[in-house]
Amino acid sequence: MDSAHRKTNLIITAIEIIDDLGYQGLTIHELGKRQNISDAAIYKHFKDKNDLVKSVLDYYNDFFNKITQSIESENTSSIKAIEKFISEYLKLYMEHPHMAGILNSFDPFRHEKDLSKYISDMFLRRVTYLKKLIQRGIDNNEFTRQVDAESLAYVMMGTMMSVTLSWRIQNYSFSLTDKIQLITAQIGNVLTS
Repeated sequence: MDSAHRKTNLIITAIEIIDDLGYQGLTIHELGKRQNISDAAIYKHFKDKNDLVKSVLDYYNDFFNKITQSIESENTSSIKAIEKFISEYLKLYMEHPHMAGILNSFDPFRHEKDLSKYISDMFLRRVTYLKKLIQRGIDNNEFTRQVDAESLAYVMMGTMMSVTLSWRIQNYSFSLTDKIQLITAQIGNVLTS
C-alpha cells in the first residue's frame, strides 16, 4: 500500500474512532490497533494527535470545498443553492455516517490550543457561506428583506447539526432524505414569505 493510500486509510479510521469513542477516545495506539500497525508506523504520517486531527478536519473540509464549488458552478437561484448546500451535506452523512460524528464533535476540539482557531475558522466558513447565499437572495429580491442573513445562517447550521445528531443518537433509524425535504421546504417558506 502506498504512503498516500495508507494515510487516507488512517484518516478514515480516525473518523470512525471519533464517531465510536469521541475525540478523547482517539489515540495513536487505538488507531494502530484498528489498522493493525505499530504506533511508529502512524508517526511516519502524523507528528502527533493534533496533526492527525488536523488531517481529519482537512479531509472533512475537502467535502465543503467540493460542495461550494459545485454550487458556484451551477449559477442557480439562491434558494436552490441553499437547498443543495443542505442536501449535499446530509447526503454526505447518509453515504458516510461516520462523517456525521465530525460535525457534532467540534466543541471538544476547541479546547485544544493548536486546534481551536482551526475549528473556529472551519465552522465560520460554513456559516459565512450560507450567509452569502441568503444575502444574495435578499439582494436579488428572491427572499423577503425582513430576513437577517446572519441569524438565518446560524439557524440553518444549528438545524443541520441537530438533525444529524438526532439521526446518530437514534442509530440512523430515520431517513435523512425525508428530513432534507422537510427542512428545505420550511426554509423556502421562511425566505419567500
